[in-house]
Amino acid sequence: MFSKSFSVIKSAVLLLALLASLPGPAAAQGLKLNLPGATPLQQLVGNAVINMCAGALLPLEGKYSSPQEADLTTQCTAIVVASGGPTSAVTATQPALLGAVQQVSGNQISTQGALALRVGAGQFANISGRLDTLRLGGNLSLSQNLAAFQDSAPSGPAALMAGTPQTFSFAVDPSVQAGSVAPYTAQPLSGGAADGMMYISYFADADSPLRTLRSDSSAGGGAAGSGSVAAPIPNPWGLYVQGSYNSGHHDLTNNEDPFDFHAASVTAGLDYNFGTGVLGASVGYDDYDAGLRTAGLLVSGGSAQVQATSGSLYGAWFGQNWTFNGIATYGGLTTNLTRVVKYNLTEICSPPTCTSVNRTLTGSPDGRSFAIGATAGYQAHADSWDIVPSLSVNYRRVTVDSFTENDPDPNDGLALSFADQTVESLRSVVAVDLSRPLSVSFGVVTPIVRVEWDHEFKNGVRTIDAHYAFDPTANTTCLSCFALPTDAPVANYGIAAVGLSVTLARRVQAFVYDEALFGYNDYHSNAVTLGLRGQF
Repeated sequence: MFSKSFSVIKSAVLLLALLASLPGPAAAQGLKLNLPGATPLQQLVGNAVINMCAGALLPLEGKYSSPQEADLTTQCTAIVVASGGPTSAVTATQPALLGAVQQVSGNQISTQGALALRVGAGQFANISGRLDTLRLGGNLSLSQNLAAFQDSAPSGPAALMAGTPQTFSFAVDPSVQAGSVAPYTAQPLSGGAADGMMYISYFADADSPLRTLRSDSSAGGGAAGSGSVAAPIPNPWGLYVQGSYNSGHHDLTNNEDPFDFHAASVTAGLDYNFGTGVLGASVGYDDYDAGLRTAGLLVSGGSAQVQATSGSLYGAWFGQNWTFNGIATYGGLTTNLTRVVKYNLTEICSPPTCTSVNRTLTGSPDGRSFAIGATAGYQAHADSWDIVPSLSVNYRRVTVDSFTENDPDPNDGLALSFADQTVESLRSVVAVDLSRPLSVSFGVVTPIVRVEWDHEFKNGVRTIDAHYAFDPTANTTCLSCFALPTDAPVANYGIAAVGLSVTLARRVQAFVYDEALFGYNDYHSNAVTLGLRGQF
């Protein structure tokens, strides 16, 4: 058995006498710590501390089963005494006491769930970028009233990219002089005229097959009509690597600590091009890291990390105007949480009754991630611009196993135990993409602009069940049990993005995309996606 020093036991006895003066038994549940000006989170944790102290620890009268139990008694006694107890007439709480209560709450765990939920988002972003590259690669429009269609692709403005711009069929306005096709100076191999438009085929690469397309002039030079000649895809298999980097920060709120984060997601995949559709599979790795920023007496730092490996299946269909795609991802998570607990109550009451604490607690639970989503889009054309409004629906679900924190000092007793966590998101996305392919000396460059509005349907407050690991009543009445609240997700917010797709010779495509979050309170994010694709 472990016993405390006489002065601490004396403080405990005095506290017991104070509690005994209250109506009902001293160890009764429902005691409320006097914390004027506290946030709901701080009051919630303060109540758990005084109930555990009064009903579970102080009645042991110094006879403890472990050094951690003895230390937990010391720390809860200090907090209760610093507050003046449940009958205190204090009208303003000392900032140091509010800081101590928040730091023993373990609210940093909300960061863990927020990062874990983004794992599916990282893979979705990479695969969606891949599908966008395929869609853009099948319809290559040149400037100066000239439209170029990739020779090996099937007809239609949304046709899949089956190779790179190695043979093009050009639709030229007869009023435009020949200089309009200066980027490609090879002699035309075939030509014709219909509907006031002239159709000429050129070689850009002698290794590429030749196919003549017939374009519909009513589409502004950007669409292929029913007269196009279908051709088999010579290289249906595609191998690609896509990566993204995301960074941002979260501001301090009543429920969640401030943090800066950065994340990297890498996806490697293989897909098969059917001409108007694609099916593929990919593997991915995600690494999300957050550093908790210090914030006065409330936050003393720490970190959270979520690493994930996952597999995805995806498919898409690209029609004359309509496009559809679907993605499903499942993976395993490894997480690491470190929180620093640092506070000083000796300015409120004298030691050893009141204490000064500086500790580091860690936990490493595993988890799982599942995400599924579908998108429908319609591709239109105006003045050489491709305009694609779309609607997406995405569902994500993350589970994190229960765990108990570890303290490297075997005598410390402030460790918390957390229950299983489940984090869900159901989101709709209404978006508009604008793109305009341009011919340059080394290939085709397509600038992209995207604006989207996101609506989150699961926007309620999530709670995480917790209790002090060395509470003697943890497996019975659990006097220290409480439910940590998190911030409610913002229901409506937006994302603005710009990107560039580059189609090169040798069947190589590159892709870069930058997006920024706006309209999301207390959360700021910017992401950059890079992609590289080869055909074989």
